[in-house]
Amino acid sequence: MLDDNIRDEQELPSIIWDELLLSLRQNKWLIAGIALMVVMGAYLALQFISWKYEANARVLVKLGRENTELPAVVRNGGLLTTGVRKEEINSEIQLLTSEALITEVVDSIGYKNFLFVPVRPDDLVGIVKYYLKLAYREFKATVEDLMIMLGLRQAYSEHDQVVMAMKRYLTVVREKDSDVISIHLQLPHPELAVKTVERMLDVYLDRHISVRRNGEVKSFFDRQTAEYHAQLLAVEEARDDLRSRLGVSDIGEQRRLILLRLDTLEAQRNQWLADRNRLLGSNTQQDNKRRVSGNLGTITIDTLPLVQHEVIQRRLALEKRLLSYGKSSRPTRKLENELASYEAFLRHGLDDLIAQNEAQIKQERRHLGLLAEAEERLLRLERERALAEKNYLAYAKRSEEANITEKMDLRRVSNIAVLAPPVLPVKPVAPKKMLIMALSIPVGLLIAVGIVLLREYLNDRVRTGRDLRALAGLDYLGRFRVSP
Repeated sequence: MLDDNIRDEQELPSIIWDELLLSLRQNKWLIAGIALMVVMGAYLALQFISWKYEANARVLVKLGRENTELPAVVRNGGLLTTGVRKEEINSEIQLLTSEALITEVVDSIGYKNFLFVPVRPDDLVGIVKYYLKLAYREFKATVEDLMIMLGLRQAYSEHDQVVMAMKRYLTVVREKDSDVISIHLQLPHPELAVKTVERMLDVYLDRHISVRRNGEVKSFFDRQTAEYHAQLLAVEEARDDLRSRLGVSDIGEQRRLILLRLDTLEAQRNQWLADRNRLLGSNTQQDNKRRVSGNLGTITIDTLPLVQHEVIQRRLALEKRLLSYGKSSRPTRKLENELASYEAFLRHGLDDLIAQNEAQIKQERRHLGLLAEAEERLLRLERERALAEKNYLAYAKRSEEANITEKMDLRRVSNIAVLAPPVLPVKPVAPKKMLIMALSIPVGLLIAVGIVLLREYLNDRVRTGRDLRALAGLDYLGRFRVSP
């Protein structure tokens, strides 16, 4: 029964806790020393870690002319786009984090600017830290050379190391479910971080535009514009040459004047035909005709009224003589012969005028036919000119639009907008030295306690009842404390 009580007493938590506290009190200076070493080690380690300044920028991927082919829905009779697709945001992130873009940025700035060689300060503490950093760099380089020599690591040039470091320090993420992309870059020098992000945005916008832009579009529109412009000039030249050769200016007005002349000529011809049909007699008095015509000359449009007047006067005179002398009298026969000669002369004159009139009518009708043919050819040329002009104006407009688009591209007007350009950071973001030092105290204490407990666990000395019972053949009777 005594052994069971002793065993129960030994298993009480209070006894174990007392033993633990006793061990901690006995090793308090060891715990304090180990914790202090951890804190000092953390402090010394922080001296080899440079401050990191973060340059931030934000870009907006908006619906623009490069991504207008988006899924759309119809609502209330209107076409609504669904916004920028998730795939497009991811594509822009991949472009921003691509090794080619980072390499171009590093090359444009100069990779040696990213090596961050420390500068020797003037104060004593700074000089110590400076040489410690140099020693650490030499040690790190020696370790890396050893690993490369053993084949545990691949050798990289300084340029490649800078590019890989930039990829580690660069963070590009999408802000939740928005269309905004955030760019974060941490570097030891704030000015270099801002300059790098600015250069990255420039290269990114150039690459973004060059990827989406089709450089052959403008040249195609320029070629088509020049071709249709030459075609338009050729058609206009052919039209002007045809008008000059045919003497055509205003077809409508010229047709109207020709029709008026035809009406006049036909009316004149009909009048002359009627006058000729009213003439009496025959063409047997050739001698009188020659005699009278020799005296009167040739009948023209101007002299025709005079000859008609003479015929009318002789008819009136003949009627008077018939009333005075009778038909068989000599004066009457003489006057009849003269009248017959004048009528014959008038009839032949009218025949000549009618023939001239018909020739003029044929000529005018021929002009009318040529005018109609010229009109048809001009209409065809006008249609060709209108078509060439339409094509020329259309392609000239498209060429101008392509030119404007190219100029807008050169000015980086695309579906990417820089919402927040990088600004010079004032406060470093890493490492959080105060937080690390604050955490190093409890971490140091935990490490120290762990080391002490492990040391106590590995210690074989008999100090408690449990240690005594662990020895074979010995019984534990109890324990007592000596009061001071």
